[in-house]
Amino acid sequence: MAKVSKKDLKKSIKKTKAKVEKQQGKLKKLEKKLKKA
Repeated sequence: MAKVSKKDLKKSIKKTKAKVEKQQGKLKKLEKKLKKA
């Protein structure tokens, strides 16, 4: 395994958190649409 610096680790964690937040936002929008339908 390649050595990963703490900075890189924090960056990747931020990226994954942003991805998860985006997906959760999409799910919430879908739920609202389903409730309206």
